[in-house]
Amino acid sequence: MPLLNEAAVVGEVLESLRDQDYEGAWELVAVDGGSRDGTPAILASWRERIPRMLVVCAPEGWRDLTRSLMLAAETGTGEIVVRADAHTVYANDYLRRNVEALLETDAHLVGGPMRPEGRNPFGRAVASVMVNPWVVGPAPYRRVLERRRADTVYLGAMRRSRLVEMGFRSFPSGVAEDADLAYRIRKQGGAVVLDPAIRSRYRPRSTLGALWRQFFRYGRGKAEMLYANRELPTLRPLAPLGLTIALAAALAAAPWIGWLWALGGLGGWTVYLAVVTGGWPRQFLAAGTMQLANGLGILIGLAAGPGRVGRTLEPHH
Repeated sequence: MPLLNEAAVVGEVLESLRDQDYEGAWELVAVDGGSRDGTPAILASWRERIPRMLVVCAPEGWRDLTRSLMLAAETGTGEIVVRADAHTVYANDYLRRNVEALLETDAHLVGGPMRPEGRNPFGRAVASVMVNPWVVGPAPYRRVLERRRADTVYLGAMRRSRLVEMGFRSFPSGVAEDADLAYRIRKQGGAVVLDPAIRSRYRPRSTLGALWRQFFRYGRGKAEMLYANRELPTLRPLAPLGLTIALAAALAAAPWIGWLWALGGLGGWTVYLAVVTGGWPRQFLAAGTMQLANGLGILIGLAAGPGRVGRTLEPHH
């Protein structure tokens, strides 16, 4: 579990990990990336309650999720690595279900769906639109009813030797390392399996600014994956990209086609959002922010070109 300035949430997360019902031997490797908010002290206070917890401090200047993930994988001694996130609370059978899914299938990577659950009114609005296929698309890892193959999973588990061999790759945006790993596994003929029995509760961003930054980075990450792999894992990113281009083109062409026509396109998108979110103001705002930030991130990521991706794209071991 990589962490950076998670003092406000890490206690609840650690409590859910402490209560796992897995009967085999396991350890929690927590990698702190240089927190300045009291996170290290909270981790230290939990050492007696989770005796198998190993706290690792990332080297100075490492505020890099990918490096922290690989440091955790290489520090651990188990045969299987199960990823944890500091913005997620876990069912008490989370660890066991991951191990069972990995052992019962031919998958190289297994994981569960993302189940968002907000903690304030805006966070709850974000959670509701994050599972709305008319807002975020039909990604299986957001909604699944039975164990099945998928293009990616939320968090995930795999054999440690395989993870260390493949490594996570770094992207300039600081995201997309998980989707990229799943893509490379499938490209090499491996299977990625999504199992709804693997249960966790993801805490979405609870402010508008944090949500915008998150989805903008997600968009950048999709563009970087395209440059890195020369194809998109799925066609889903084309929807927010097309929306952003259409809105930008309509506004740019307004002096020639007339502002009424240009604003008509914006009005159409607004009506669409109002319909799919039921007209609830917070949901409407969250959905619009997610779509526009994601599309703009993809567009800017594409405009940045492949050079920056090439300079940072390497597996960390």
